[in-house]
Amino acid sequence: MVKSEVAVHSRKVASDIQESIKRLIIDGRLPSGAPLPTEAELMELMASAGTRCARR
Repeated sequence: MVKSEVAVHSRKVASDIQESIKRLIIDGRLPSGAPLPTEAELMELMASAGTRCARR
């Protein structure tokens, strides 16, 4: 991957994670105003919500 492709991929991943967190709040799995869970807890929540999240 060239540098510009990496930047685009990174923005896409960040956007996907942001949307997943929004969905967790909307679905009531992450209370609005609550502190964000740890990375491991978020991965667990996203996996149980059917969201794919892979650590690179």
